[in-house]
Amino acid sequence: MTEGVSTVKVPGEVKIAFHDKLAHFLYEEEGAFERGPELKITYRFIQYNPGNQFTRWFWGCIGNAGEGTMTVEAKYLVAPAKFGFDAPEL
Repeated sequence: MTEGVSTVKVPGEVKIAFHDKLAHFLYEEEGAFERGPELKITYRFIQYNPGNQFTRWFWGCIGNAGEGTMTVEAKYLVAPAKFGFDAPEL
């Protein structure tokens, strides 16, 4: 699992938190993927808005006031020999 070239600047701590959460959900949850060379995941950040902390505080989390957003593009590539069909090369 690797980070590709993002189109926006994202703080380092957000990148680390995202990577750790993604790894947890992919590999540590029950029924998750196993680590190995058969699957390669590349992701990149294409939109990031940290929101407004003052607005969140002022409105006391009413609705979506001050909420931040993030959009991530992910590509999953499988090894072709593993499944017997033409898949993108790793």
